[in-house]
Order: sequence, then C-alpha cells, then structure tokens
Amino acid sequence: RSIFNSAVRAPNVLELFQNGDQGFPGYTDPCNDPPGTATLSSAQQSFCISQGVPGGVLPTFAQSNSQVQAFAFGNRDLRQEEAETFTYGFVFQPDFLPLGDLDVSVDYYEIEIVDAIVPRGAQTIINSCYGQAVGTNPDCARIVRDPTTGQITSVNTSLGNLATFETAGIDVQVEYGFDLNELFASAPG
Repeated sequence: RSIFNSAVRAPNVLELFQNGDQGFPGYTDPCNDPPGTATLSSAQQSFCISQGVPGGVLPTFAQSNSQVQAFAFGNRDLRQEEAETFTYGFVFQPDFLPLGDLDVSVDYYEIEIVDAIVPRGAQTIINSCYGQAVGTNPDCARIVRDPTTGQITSVNTSLGNLATFETAGIDVQVEYGFDLNELFASAPG
C-alpha cells in the first residue's frame, strides 16, 4: 500500500487576531560589554550602534535588566501551512498458523511541513538579529531599544510562517490473538 497526501492548515482566529500577551522572559543582550571585558569587536560595536545603542555608551555598555518585556500579538499576515506526506508499507496476515491470528503491519513515512506557524522566544529573535550582524534581518525590526540608554525595552514575539519541519520513520504494529476455545474445547470463547 502507498499513500501520498497534500494538506493545508489555515491560521486559526487566535493566531490571526490575538490581543497582546505580555511576558518577561530572561535574555542576554548581545551588545552587553561591561567595563574591563572588551568582548565586542569594532564590527559588533558598529552593528549595535546601528540598532540603537548610543555610541557614547560603547564599549562599556552593560545590560541593566536580566528580563525583557515580550509582546505577542495576532498576525494578520500569516499564510497557510502546507504539508506533503508520503507513506508506503505492507500488511502481512498469514493463514497458515495452527493457532490464532497474526497481523503484522510495517509502514515507512515521510512528512514535510512548510511555512509552519510557530512562536519564537525573545532570545531567539535577539540572537537571530545579532547573529547575522546585518541590518536586513527582519528580526531586528522586532527589537525596540530605548534611544537614550540603548537598553532593549521590548521584543515582538508574535507568530510567523517561520519554519519547515521534516520527519521520516517506520511504524511497526504486530498483533497476535486467539480465542480460548481454540486451546480448550470447554473454554467460553
């Protein structure tokens, strides 16, 4: 047997129109460079300045809080998720056994989901922006800094069509059963 499916899942109402949720997750600011450490390169310092850290506080900029305000809103721009699944396998039901019934099923499957609707944490978004050190990363627009102090004041952690998931594997099912009256003539069944 073999099956191929193409499937879609539209975003639900909450994913599209959710009012804001607020949280305060822990985070580490990639521009954090406390006095005496000098861990940021000049390219990193330039990128931090381009993202809103005042040049006058570098190279001794220090993050003042271990938590950041994170907001999650509905996203009206979400697209549908799309998936393709492929399965093939066999079923073995021998009738030559002297007692009972044996059923064996073995299936191989492959599943791929594209444009998956996923949440991401504040630190993941911050790392994505600063890990590439380029201003074109859309995650950088999700980070808001105080223009005076350079501290990160909030991160938009709203859902997006941001992931592709792939999995493959084998499912095996073995079932063996018999009626009691096959062993003992006087058994109830």
